[in-house]
Amino acid sequence: MKKLFKSKFFQHIAGKLIAWYLKLVYLTSRIKCYPDNPYANAAELKPFILAMWHGQHFMVSFMRAAGHDIRALVSRSADGTINAVALETLGVKTIRGSGGRNRHKTISKGGVSGLLAMQKALASDISIAMTVNIPHGEARQAGAGVAMLAKISGCPVIPVAFATRHRVDFDTWDKASLNLPFGAAGFVVGKPVFVDNDADDLAIEEGRKQITAELESVTGKAYELAGGQYRT
Repeated sequence: MKKLFKSKFFQHIAGKLIAWYLKLVYLTSRIKCYPDNPYANAAELKPFILAMWHGQHFMVSFMRAAGHDIRALVSRSADGTINAVALETLGVKTIRGSGGRNRHKTISKGGVSGLLAMQKALASDISIAMTVNIPHGEARQAGAGVAMLAKISGCPVIPVAFATRHRVDFDTWDKASLNLPFGAAGFVVGKPVFVDNDADDLAIEEGRKQITAELESVTGKAYELAGGQYRT
């Protein structure tokens, strides 16, 4: 099974199937947005860093304004390749790498290259989408990498969440949920979080905490709009 999972053919087919399924969920969901025009201020803030929880990120391709160029950070793992195929099938280009466990530990798993690629994209007026909790860490805590990216790029972090009323919850480290079609859904865009370019370690930590709090707020609101209960 491990050999099959790592094969390019399997990853390609799996990614395509996931993309088609997610599109089915999107097309058959009755979506309520908050605010009513989620990206009313997108032009003023662009480029920005869309932040979401891992495990609640599957609908990321539908969390962008029409015609808005965006790149999604995806890990270099086998399941990351599947996710990359799914995203690119849905029209979202990807950056392979890692956002980094913290500012001092970005060198493993493509952390440095991922951070530099995101910084380059933002400098070219291309927004970034990324999950911000640390793999196999706490499910509802943002890592310092996203705050560090906000500092060095000067771009705001915008927390976003998409939730469906009907879903399957998994007992995984990230408390992942599988969105199901044919039901109510909520899409929420939160307040932008800025980190000063001269921020020290303490200020970066405060930014990380603020991103965590805003993400919890928008995710809870998304489930509220969908008519479901957020599993904290």
